[in-house]
Amino acid sequence: SDMTADESGYAGGARFTDVRAMLAALPQHYVWIDPAAPDVIPGLVQELGAWNAALAPTGTVPTPVDEEGKLGYRLRLGPPADPGQSVGTALLMVDGALLSEQPIVQGGVPAAVLTPADIPAA
Repeated sequence: SDMTADESGYAGGARFTDVRAMLAALPQHYVWIDPAAPDVIPGLVQELGAWNAALAPTGTVPTPVDEEGKLGYRLRLGPPADPGQSVGTALLMVDGALLSEQPIVQGGVPAAVLTPADIPAA
């Protein structure tokens, strides 16, 4: 079949109509959130800061539009490690159901020299 671009820039004519319809519907049903941004998931960034840890930079997570206010998390943390090393996983939840697993890395202070003064107050 001949491949030509239509006014939307998609190639293939009617062949990909269903794909175009699905892509067009995504913004109606999903928002892309950055779970590492402050206040996107209440308490997450603050609790990770208390452990001198952070979410690894993995990008955004698609979240159902009508569930955005029901975001929560559970942390699975291991022992402290050197800066940038993996120390666990954050389970991102929507109304109790798993949405995504995000890696957690140790913050900038080496674990061997971390003292209580390095941990921010809650």
